[in-house]
Amino acid sequence: MNALFSQFKTDPRLEREGVSVEYLTGDEEADKTPPTFMVARAGGANIAYDNMLDQRLKPLRRRLQADNVSNKEIEKITKEVFIDTVLKGWKNVKDESGNVVEFSKVAAAELFTALPELYEDLRRQSNTISLFRADAVEAIAKN
Repeated sequence: MNALFSQFKTDPRLEREGVSVEYLTGDEEADKTPPTFMVARAGGANIAYDNMLDQRLKPLRRRLQADNVSNKEIEKITKEVFIDTVLKGWKNVKDESGNVVEFSKVAAAELFTALPELYEDLRRQSNTISLFRADAVEAIAKN
């Protein structure tokens, strides 16, 4: 495959269905499973993200054009859309006391409120095209 294509061509299925993002926390010795988040791409072939973001921002268009929308308001909408269309699930996520937290949209919103940097990192990951290249996922699976 052409080097340019191998560097930038992504797998649309992975973009829609998501890939695993693991975080090593130091607790792996106890249960051998790191916290793992299933994250689709924010955009690209995941048109649900673009469609929902457009739908949620549409009522604000006039205010956006007049520069009369706060960053906090836009961030709230963006985070909700991320939870609804990009975050597909998680495994082995625990609260601060070490209790397992089952995935739900409410639990995700609470987790991201408690750990805003986790949300920021997952958001960055969802925009990292190398995660969604078929050849990169195949290489990880071989290891």
